[in-house]
Amino acid sequence: MYCEKCGKKINPEDKFCGSCGTAINSIQEPKENVFEAKDVEINKVKEIVDKDVTSPSTTIHPSLLNDTSKEAQILKAQAEGLGMKWYKFLIYFALFFTVFSYIVNCVSLFTGAHYDALVTAIYGPGSGGSEMIYKTYPAIKIADRVYGVSLIVLAVVTFIIRSRLANFKTNGSNQYIIFLLIMVIINTAYSICAAIIIKSADFTLVTSTAALVARFFLEKLYFSKREHLFVN
Repeated sequence: MYCEKCGKKINPEDKFCGSCGTAINSIQEPKENVFEAKDVEINKVKEIVDKDVTSPSTTIHPSLLNDTSKEAQILKAQAEGLGMKWYKFLIYFALFFTVFSYIVNCVSLFTGAHYDALVTAIYGPGSGGSEMIYKTYPAIKIADRVYGVSLIVLAVVTFIIRSRLANFKTNGSNQYIIFLLIMVIINTAYSICAAIIIKSADFTLVTSTAALVARFFLEKLYFSKREHLFVN
C-alpha cells in the first residue's frame, strides 16, 4: 500500500504513514496502482535514455528533415551514426592541398627541376641535370609536359569537386569517386610511359600510384554510406 499524500509505501497494519503522519483511514488502496504505474514508466524512460547514450540515435529531429544546408546534412549523418570527420578533413584541407601539390608538380615537370635534384644527387653538381636526362631520353620531355597539363586540368576539377562536396550537391560523392579513378588512370599511364622510355621504374611514382588505388577503394566505401546526403 502507498500513502495518498506522500506516496511512500506503508504496511496494511499501520495506522499512520511513517513518513508524513497521514491517518490510515485516508489511505486508498487504488492509489497503490497509480504509484506502481508511475515507477514503471520512470524506469522505462531511464532505460531508453541509457540506451540512447550508449548507441547512435536513429531519430532525426523534424526540423532537419527538409533542411538541406551543409550543417543540417552533417547533423543528419551524425544522427544516423555516420562519422563526418574525414569529410570535413577533405573539404577544409586535403583537397586544397591536392590543388597546391598539382601546381608544384606541374612547375617541376615543365622546368625539369625534379631531374635536376636527382641527377645532382647521383652525379654531383654541374652534371647537367634535366638537360642530360632530356638529351638522353627525348621522349620523356613530351611525357612530362603532357602529364603537367593533365595536372593543371585536375587542379581545376579538384576545386569544382570540392565545391560540390562541400555543398552536398546531387551526385557530388559519385563525381568525387570518378575523379579519384581518373587520377589513378592518369598517374598509372604516366608511370608506365616513364618506365618504358627510361627503361626503369620510378619507385616514387609506383608508390604514389599504389596509394591512389588504395585511397580510391577506401573513399568509395566511405561515401557509399553517405551518398543519400547529397541531394542539393
